[in-house]
Amino acid sequence: MAGHPPVAAGQEAVMRRAVIAWVVFLALSGAVPRIAQAQAQAQAQAQDQAQVPGGCAGPVFPLDQSWVVLDDGNNLRESGGADYAKARVLGVLNAWEEVTVLARQARWARVRTAKGQEGWVNDRCLAPYADVIRGTAVVKGYDPKDNCSYSPEWKTAFTADLDGDGRASTLKMVCRPWWGCSNHSVAVFGPDNALRYQGPDHGPSPLIFCLCDAGGYWPEVLCDIDGDGKAELIAEHSPSDVSLSTHTVLRWNGRGFTPLKQDVALIETSPGFFAYTPRSADAARDEREPRWIMSVSGLDPKRNLIASVYQYTRDAKTGDNDLHVGEGRFAARDTGFQLIDWIKPMAVSR
Repeated sequence: MAGHPPVAAGQEAVMRRAVIAWVVFLALSGAVPRIAQAQAQAQAQAQDQAQVPGGCAGPVFPLDQSWVVLDDGNNLRESGGADYAKARVLGVLNAWEEVTVLARQARWARVRTAKGQEGWVNDRCLAPYADVIRGTAVVKGYDPKDNCSYSPEWKTAFTADLDGDGRASTLKMVCRPWWGCSNHSVAVFGPDNALRYQGPDHGPSPLIFCLCDAGGYWPEVLCDIDGDGKAELIAEHSPSDVSLSTHTVLRWNGRGFTPLKQDVALIETSPGFFAYTPRSADAARDEREPRWIMSVSGLDPKRNLIASVYQYTRDAKTGDNDLHVGEGRFAARDTGFQLIDWIKPMAVSR
């Protein structure tokens, strides 16, 4: 954000939770209407979900059983017998919350929310997920068509020898819009273009990728990084600003992908060695001191990984934080990446 120092993703999450707590306090004290409280909670929680470790927060329910709330302020009620409008209110459903429909009675639907709460709601506020992404049902304040447009730097297909047999397969990204994100499942096709693997399209999974308003989680390279004959997929959890990124590494097992490392940073722990480091509060706090691998961009002709390295240093005269950026060649190790040489030595970014 121009004019402001970078804020780490972990710090952003803490700030969002603080906002939620403050809104709840004001609501309980009578200073904020209940619906305003619910809206603020839903928005902050949706931003948090965009950075779920190991994957993206897409639909919780199977796509043919997923329904979306179209607007704000819909009361979730107990069973009401002859008159649901007089039944006790259990909660409020707001725009873009996801439910699955369990039963219907006249114009009322019994639903289960993504958090597991059940109750009855007027079914006029609901639309099938499929209708929302087609644009035949409109969620308040949201245009799903914007979700699946790409900048050229986002690759949507990756070709690699997955099994070490000299035959190339292709991994393709399949876009499905979601709230504030474009979610993507993966499909792997063999040399004969036959489907070899179809990744999950709902629920928590490191194989659901996304580009979000608050950052993203996206594949960087698909290749055999350790010489065992099985390809690895490296994906970056990118923040919305210039702060510590993390990575997930998944290995092809012949039938799909097995996670090896999830949501770990690559931080320089000894000269030239960038170790897999858990994304913790300490790592976020100290990110201005060590160097870290921001992103992996590809392979050189010798199949070494090419990656960008970032570091913040404080200018002793001005007190400002200077960003240093470089690019190097790396060899993958079990515990991290070893620098081989620099393509572009570290220098202050201007």
